[in-house]
Amino acid sequence: MDSGTVAGRYRLLRVIGTGGMSRVWLARDEILAREVAVKEVLAMPGLPAGQADLWTRTIAEGRAAARLAHPNVVRVYDVLFTGGRPWIVMEYVPSRSLEDVVRRDGPLEPDVAARVGLAVLDGLAAAHRAGVLHRDVKPPNVLIADDGRVLLGDFGIAVLHDEVDGPETLLIASPSYVAPERVRDHVSSVETDLWSFGATVYWCVEGRPPYARPTTAEVLAALATSPPDPVSLAGPLTEVVEGLLRRDPAERLTAAQARVLLADVAPAPRSAVVPALVAPLAATMRLFRSSAAAPAPAAPGDDRRRTAARILTAAIGVLLVAGGIAGLVSAYGSDGRPRFVDRAQSVGGTPQNGAAAAARAPATCADGAVPPGTGPLHGGTPSPAAGGDGLPAGWVWHDDPAGFRIGRPADWVRATAGGIVCFLDPAGGRRLTVGLAPPAVADRVAYWRAAEQDLLRLDPPTGYTSIGIGPVVYARGAADWEFTYAGGPGWHTQRRLFGVADGREFTLSWTAADGSWSAGQSTFRAFTGSFQSR
Repeated sequence: MDSGTVAGRYRLLRVIGTGGMSRVWLARDEILAREVAVKEVLAMPGLPAGQADLWTRTIAEGRAAARLAHPNVVRVYDVLFTGGRPWIVMEYVPSRSLEDVVRRDGPLEPDVAARVGLAVLDGLAAAHRAGVLHRDVKPPNVLIADDGRVLLGDFGIAVLHDEVDGPETLLIASPSYVAPERVRDHVSSVETDLWSFGATVYWCVEGRPPYARPTTAEVLAALATSPPDPVSLAGPLTEVVEGLLRRDPAERLTAAQARVLLADVAPAPRSAVVPALVAPLAATMRLFRSSAAAPAPAAPGDDRRRTAARILTAAIGVLLVAGGIAGLVSAYGSDGRPRFVDRAQSVGGTPQNGAAAAARAPATCADGAVPPGTGPLHGGTPSPAAGGDGLPAGWVWHDDPAGFRIGRPADWVRATAGGIVCFLDPAGGRRLTVGLAPPAVADRVAYWRAAEQDLLRLDPPTGYTSIGIGPVVYARGAADWEFTYAGGPGWHTQRRLFGVADGREFTLSWTAADGSWSAGQSTFRAFTGSFQSR
C-alpha cells in the first residue's frame, strides 16, 4: 500500500468517520470508477498491537456482511489485508447518522420513529435470517441517506452464529446500547440485538439513551441492577420500547411482535419495502402564497356534489380574475427534469413573471373551473366502508385509473390536468396532487434542488423563500421540498418525490393555507400513509 492507495486500487480521499476500533475513509475505486467507503480496522482497545485475532475477526465480519443483500443494510464489497492491517470496502452512502439527526433536530415524533424503526428492524431481521448477529446496533450505526433510505451499517463486531461457541470477549464501545445479559454473561444472541434495537428506538423518541449516566461505570452499574429510565415522549411507542428492553431475554418482544407494534403506529403502504415516513431530517415544505377569497356559501337546496363544484368554481374564478397567483406547476424537459412556471393572472394564460412560452406547463387542477357535475366520486372507486381499513372517519378508499390507490375524504372532488390528478377540498383552501415523475431517480434531493434552480431561473416567484430540501423515510426512498410564496393570506405546500416497488417514481404535493398548516398535517399524513401504487 502506498501513502494514499489501498491494495493499489482504492485511493483514500478523506476520513469520514472514526470509532474505537476503526477509521472510515471516503475512497475511490480506480478500477470501477466509483466512490466507496473503506474501513481501516485499528487495534482493539486493551489488546496488544498486531493481535492475530484482529485479522480473524475482520474476515468474520466480511463474511457475515457479504452474506447480506437487503435494501436496509450497507453492502460490503471487499475484505483485504494489506499494509499490516485489515481493510473492509463498503458501499458509500451519503448520509447522516441517526445519532446526528436527533442531536441536531431533536427527538423524532413517534410515527416518524416508528417508520425509521421498521426499516432498521427489517435489515436486522434479514441479518438474523442469514445467521448473522450484529452486536453493535446503536444510533451512530443507523444511516439516514440523502436519497431517503434508512440503512443499518457497521457490522464491525458481527459474528456468525456458528462461530460463537462459549463466552465471547466483550467489546463495549457504547454501553448504553448493550443488553444486560451481554454485560453479565458475555454472550450475544438475537435477543441481545433486539435489546439494542429497542434502545435505539428509545433514543429516537427520547433524545437520550435508556441509561443516561455521566460515566461508563455508572451506566454499567445501572444496567446490571436497574430498569431503564422511564420514557416521557414515546407515546404510542411506549409498549414496543418497554417490551424490547425487558431484562429477561425470554420475556423480550420478538422481531415479529415488535414489527406489528411499530406498524400500528406507522402503517406502511403496501408497495413499500422501507416503511413510510414523514421526515426525520429538517424541512417539511412550503409554497404558494396567493390572494384567495373565502368560498361562496352553498345555496339552500343544492345537492352535495353541485355545491362542491360551485364553491370550487367561485373560489378559482376569484383567484384568476382578481389577479391572484395560481399554482406552481411542472412539466418535464428533454433532460427528464421538471420545468416550472407560474400560471396566468388571467384566463389567457400569460405567465405572471414573463417566462418564455416554451417553458410553460399545463395548468394545475386548481387553475381551471371544475366541470359541472364533477363530484366526490368522480374518477375513482371508493370503498363502501368509510373510515375502515385504517382510514380516518369519513374517508374512503379511491382506486385511480392513473395507477395508484389512496385514501381520501369522502366529499373531496377529483380533477385532472396535464397528467396530474388532484383531490380538492370542497370547502376551499386545500388540495393534494399526485403525479408521475421520471423513473429511477438516482438522487431525489438533487432532483428537487435542480427543480428549484429551474424555478428561480425561469420565473422566480414573488417572495419565494426556501425552507428546505431533504431526504425523508418513505416508500423506497423519498425527498421533500418546502418553500413559501408571497401574496394574500399565503399558501403552504409540501412536495414529495418517492419511488415504489415497480421502479416508478411519484410526486405528492399537499397545499393548504399557511395559517392552518399545522392543523392540516394530520390530513397529509393520512394521505401519505394510505398511498399504494397499483
